[in-house]
Amino acid sequence: MTNIAMFADLVVDEEGQPVQVAWVGSDACYVLDDGDFQRYVDAEDVDRQVLRFFKQQVEEHRDIAVRGML
Repeated sequence: MTNIAMFADLVVDEEGQPVQVAWVGSDACYVLDDGDFQRYVDAEDVDRQVLRFFKQQVEEHRDIAVRGML
């Protein structure tokens, strides 16, 4: 686990509301408001999913990305 949430201001819940960041010990978590329950989700797991998605998008559109960088 990690002590930072890389996408702290970008992660939203199912209703499009921004989630909070909290720490359980030294581990960063995104906190989802689930009615009367606060759900703590490991930030590293979420951040890795976001990074995988970014990587996939770049690989699928590599030609556009390369042209844009030149």
